[in-house]
Amino acid sequence: MNEATYTFDIWEAVIRLLKYLIEATVVAIIAYLLPQNKLKPSEIGVIALTAAAVFSIFDLISPSISAGARQGVGLGAGFRLVGFPA
Repeated sequence: MNEATYTFDIWEAVIRLLKYLIEATVVAIIAYLLPQNKLKPSEIGVIALTAAAVFSIFDLISPSISAGARQGVGLGAGFRLVGFPA
């Protein structure tokens, strides 16, 4: 009987953790800058943590979905920052 062998790469975990931390920070900055009515810091934190969790789940389920989601979020936030559509 073949038993599955599982390994844990600490550097891969650190890289993923840093990636999600950076994504959460960027989402928090956007959540602070974009709304007309400023959000509470706790609300911004919840939004940032939720975004990081969603992106990590997308990475696990389907990397192609996560790439599209990141691109869509980036484009949406960028368009909103420059006032598009006017």
